[in-house]
Order: sequence, then C-alpha cells, then structure tokens
Amino acid sequence: MSNEINIKAAEEIFNLICSNLDSHNCKYNKEPEKLTVSLSVTAKDTSVPLSLFVDANHELITLYSFMNFEVPEDKRLETAVAISKLNYMLTFGNFNFDIETGKIHFIINVSYRDSKLGSEIITKMISTALTVMSDFTEKFLMLSKGYLSIDKFFEN
Repeated sequence: MSNEINIKAAEEIFNLICSNLDSHNCKYNKEPEKLTVSLSVTAKDTSVPLSLFVDANHELITLYSFMNFEVPEDKRLETAVAISKLNYMLTFGNFNFDIETGKIHFIINVSYRDSKLGSEIITKMISTALTVMSDFTEKFLMLSKGYLSIDKFFEN
C-alpha cells in the first residue's frame, strides 16, 4: 500500500511539473513512465539543458543541469577546489564534479514528503538553475582551459 501511495504522489508531482512548464509556454520532452521531463532554456546567451526527475522511493524532485564540456585531467584538481568553494557559497542547489570523467553538473533536490508543494517551487528550481548555470558555465570553461585562475573565478 505504501508503494502505491508513493507512486500516486510522485505522479501528482510529475503532473505539477508539466503544468508549470505548460503555464510558462515551455517546450519540453516528457517521459511519464520515468517521471522525467527535459528541456533546454536560454539565459544570458547560454543554452541551459535541464532535466527534472521525480523519485517516488525517496519522495524527491531532482533537477539536473549538465555542462556541455569535460574538464581536462590537468585542470580537475583546480576545478574540484573551485566547486568546493562555490558550493559553500550556494544556498539552494550545488555542483557535482566527477573527477574521473571531468563532467560537471548542477543539482537541486526538493523533498515533497509530508508536504503540499505548489507550482512556485518548480519555478524557483528552474530559475535558480538558469541563474547559476548562466553565471558559472563560462567561468568553469575558462578555468578548465587555464585562462582563469581560481582567484579570478570568484571575482565579480
């Protein structure tokens, strides 16, 4: 019975995500069987790919946004330090970095356990991801190419 309740709640959250995107006239791909939507939004001349996933088992909404490049091996330690410092400064969401592959992505998790979420949280998740990704994608790219030091990375 509990699993059925979790799945029903997850489907309701998935529908909330789709309704939110529809209300903003967003074009997106949805995979109801996976409770996943994906879209690409442009902010500050940067195309930001987003995926939102509803996890019925953990009762979470997860937003992922991947950067479209890989950090070269010789810049991974420096990038890991920058990500660690940046994550300390972020209040909603964080960057993950796979030091083996050099891939960076931004992630936000929101629990809907024992909660009644409104459409506003979906908007907040997406707008936060767009802001953070548009603010830091180019900086991470420049850091990974050696054109930017960690100190310069954190200057305005």
